[in-house]
Order: sequence, then structure tokens, then C-alpha cells
Amino acid sequence: MVISWLFNSLVPDLHDNVAYADTAQEMWADLEERFCQGNAPRVHELKRDLALMRQDRLSIAAYYTKMKGIWDTLSNYSTIPQCTCGIAKEFILERDKEKAHQFLMGLTDAFHMVRSQILNTEPLPSPNKVYALVTPEEKQLQVNASQTPIIDAAALHATNASSWTTRGITKSKDRCAHYKKLGHTKNKCFALVGYPPNLQPHRTFDHNITQSYGGGHTA
Repeated sequence: MVISWLFNSLVPDLHDNVAYADTAQEMWADLEERFCQGNAPRVHELKRDLALMRQDRLSIAAYYTKMKGIWDTLSNYSTIPQCTCGIAKEFILERDKEKAHQFLMGLTDAFHMVRSQILNTEPLPSPNKVYALVTPEEKQLQVNASQTPIIDAAALHATNASSWTTRGITKSKDRCAHYKKLGHTKNKCFALVGYPPNLQPHRTFDHNITQSYGGGHTA
């Protein structure tokens, strides 16, 4: 009965390979020897994924959750020593240290300060505690990033306030001895030396220059 159940459970291509087995044990041993690969390939794959994992553009929560999923899967392939001498506790502590290092190594360079602080802590915190310490730093980085455009705009405004231009005429600290106005020197006063061909005065424009800037333009 057992032989029939095993035989019918196989794909048809394998029927000829076990058709001459005398007992169910013999059939099972033959199949196990050929198709059982053990856990080593899967464990190797999981550990490789951990070694290559990086935060990149993931949030801290998403990055930690992804890494914890691999840790939990790996734990299914390992056993904790059963004893009362304290070795089991030490084993768990060492494994948690390894997890903490794996998590910290995959963080982006933006977290280098908090990473250094955590690594200088004795004893090294547990993975969950490390996550709790890194999360506030992520929020602070997000706040700083949102304030950057405001700072840049203020700096640009301060730069523009130091030198302004109106219709191509730049006001400078030069003082005209003729008109006693800022904006040009006497030897560059258009009203005295003449206007260039590309800047012939119109009545309104000439009046504004004379009244506001002393009748000239800095060349």
C-alpha cells in the first residue's frame, strides 16, 4: 500500500527509476539520496542577501523590515543550544550583535554620525534598540532637507539686495562730481561726454536718469 502511494505521488518520468524497488523504505532511500539537497544552499542564499543588502532609497522602517524578514527565515535553519549553563543566552547575544552590525553596515552615509555613536556604545544595543535610535535621525534629516530651499532663497535675496539693476543701469558707489549723485563718476557722465550709440536718451528715460542717477550710467 505504501509503495503504491509513493509510486503514484511521483511524476511519471520517475516511475521507471523506482519500479523495481522491493520495499517502501528502499524506494524512499533511493529518492532521498538523489533529490535531497539539504538546507545549505538556502542558508547560503539568505546570508548572501544579508551581506549585499543596502538601504539605498528605502526608509529606515522598510529597510529594517526587509532585513528582519531574512533574519527570521534564517532562524528556522538554526537551533539554539538547550542548556542551563548560560551558553544559550550568550549565543543569542552574539547573534543579536551580528544583526546590529549588519543593519548599521547597510545604512547610507547620511547616518554616519548616529552609526558612530551606536558603535561606541558598550554593550552594543540590540537590533530593535538600534532601529529605535536611528529612526529619530531619519526624521531630522527629512526636516533639514525641507528647510534647504528656504535657506537658499534667503541667501539669494541677501545677495541681490547688495546690488540691484534697473533697465540695464546698475547703481554703484561711484559719485559724480557734476551732479553730486551716486552711480557713476564725472568722466563717465553721459550728459557730459555724450551717450553711446546704443543708448540714445528718450525724454522720459533721460529725465529719470538726470533726476535719479545724475544723468549718467556706469560703463
